Amino acid sequence: NLAFNRLIGTVPVELGYLTNIERLSIQSNQLVGPLPRTIGRFSALRELYLYENKIDGTLPSELRFLWNMEQLILFHNKLGGSIPSSTMENLQKIVTFSVSGNRITGTIPSTIGSCPLLRDLWLDDNLFSGAIPTEIGSLPRLERLELHRNEFNGTGEIIQFARISLFSRDTVDGHYP
Repeated sequence: NLAFNRLIGTVPVELGYLTNIERLSIQSNQLVGPLPRTIGRFSALRELYLYENKIDGTLPSELRFLWNMEQLILFHNKLGGSIPSSTMENLQKIVTFSVSGNRITGTIPSTIGSCPLLRDLWLDDNLFSGAIPTEIGSLPRLERLELHRNEFNGTGEIIQFARISLFSRDTVDGHYP
C-alpha cells in the first residue's frame, strides 16, 4: 500500500514485472504521465487503486489482460481517449469500474454487457457522448450507475431500472419514457 505518501513522478514501468501482486494501492499521490503498457502483465491483480493522481494519456488496451480484476478505480485523474471495447469484454470478474472525473471521450462500449459481476459503474464527469448502450440494462448485478455530467444523447431506454440510481433527467438529451 503506497497510498497517501505524496509520491511524485510516473507510474514505474517496472511495476508490470510484479506479476503475482493481487492488490496495488497508489491512490492520492502526485503521480503523472500515462499508465504503463506493462500494466497488462499483472495477471494476478484483483484490485487496482490509482485514483486522485494526475495520470494522463489513455486507458491502455493492455487492461484487457487483467482477467482477475475485480476493482479498477481510476477516478479523478486526467485520463483521456476512449474505453477500449476489448477491455470491457475481457473483464469478466469486474465488480467496480470507476473512471469518474477524467476526460474520457467517445461512447460507452457495448461490450460493457459482457461484465456479469459488475455492481458499480462510475462514468460520471467525463466527456462521453452518443447513446447510452442498452447492454447496461442486461447487467444482472448492477446497483450503482453514475453517468451524470457527460454529453450523452439518445432515448434513455435504460431508465427503466427501479433498483438503480441512474442520473437526473437534465443530463441526457432526448425522449424519456
